[in-house]
Amino acid sequence: MKKLLYIFLFIAAISCKKDKDKDPHQTNLDLITSRPWTIVFRGYDTNEDGTLEMNGYTENFLADCQFDDTYKFDKNETYAMQPNTNTNGCGFGSYTSSWKLHTNSVDFNFDVNAGVVVTLTDSLFHFKLIEEDGEENHVIFER
Repeated sequence: MKKLLYIFLFIAAISCKKDKDKDPHQTNLDLITSRPWTIVFRGYDTNEDGTLEMNGYTENFLADCQFDDTYKFDKNETYAMQPNTNTNGCGFGSYTSSWKLHTNSVDFNFDVNAGVVVTLTDSLFHFKLIEEDGEENHVIFER
């Protein structure tokens, strides 16, 4: 019985060490690049109430034909947008561009725009791009 307890404690100690050794930046890169994302919001908090209104066009400026477009972020700091199958991405087709998550895992570039990551989980990726006039353009992806 004691041997079993020692084995369990040894495995637990190794597991804890592995978690501590994980690089948070690499973990966030893996979250971003592991699977495609679907865009659900791109816009502004126009009424400045601290809440982004997902439905309607007052704050979410995505057209209906963009709501199921998928974005695949690759580790080589490029991403590919694949339009939805129903309306072909509003007729624009697919495209690729660049992105970068800086080593602090907060600063984020999307195309040529600089911004910051707001939330990053396995199912939600929210960042805001800071425009020249200081306005915050929010982009939200879900899985």
